[in-house]
Amino acid sequence: MLMSALVRKVPKRLGELLGQEGIVEFVDFLNRAFGDSHSTAIEVVTDRFERRLSEESGKLRSEISELRVEFSNLRADIKSEVSEIHKAISLQTKWILGVMIGAIGIFSIIVKS
Repeated sequence: MLMSALVRKVPKRLGELLGQEGIVEFVDFLNRAFGDSHSTAIEVVTDRFERRLSEESGKLRSEISELRVEFSNLRADIKSEVSEIHKAISLQTKWILGVMIGAIGIFSIIVKS
């Protein structure tokens, strides 16, 4: 991974102790160490993100599955209710027809008298 140098110069007193060649080596060492640390941090964050994403997508799949079961149960309940409504309408129609036939019979008896 290409990145700009994080450390470009060192304190004056340290520079006097290390010398010009030592400064260059020390700055290179620090930049490599910081670069490695940066790469490691990115890897750790990426791994955490991937793990979290997997967990959340698993939870989402589970919730979707639960919703499918709930919808299936609701469909069954609706079918049951529709069936009950059809039975009630059929029974009501039979009663209406029976009352009408009875009324016609009674009306015809009243008219003949």
